[in-house]
Amino acid sequence: MARDIDVPPFLAGLLEKHLADWPHDFAFTTLKGKWWWRSYWHTVLRPAAGGRDARPKARGTAVEEGWEPIMPGLTMRDLRHTHDMWQEEIGVRPVLGYEQMGHKYPGIKGTYRHPTPPMRQERLDGLQRLYERAMSNLGWQSVWES
Repeated sequence: MARDIDVPPFLAGLLEKHLADWPHDFAFTTLKGKWWWRSYWHTVLRPAAGGRDARPKARGTAVEEGWEPIMPGLTMRDLRHTHDMWQEEIGVRPVLGYEQMGHKYPGIKGTYRHPTPPMRQERLDGLQRLYERAMSNLGWQSVWES
């Protein structure tokens, strides 16, 4: 199921660069342009974090290059918890935090509370500040060379 999400300026820029070289309309699709299944984590994202051994050409399979891990042991659970923690750190209102994590705010309050445009902007500004702080701490000017 597709849903709209808010992305901070740094992520919008990274996605624009990705889409400039990507032959499909949406950023997160298979190489053939199909929507990712939830299991795609194990075949694409997990190896990107944990590294992958090279695989020689064999009957029915293509050669695959190997690469070094950038975050060994990373799990989707770790990513969800980190995302939730960062939202708490920057003061994201619970109703917006639930929505951005793909959940429904519980109870009767979930019926009457809705994120507002200023709430969304505060969240984006906070995420941008976290990114800029991380880049400054690393001494980086950009994630990828232009």
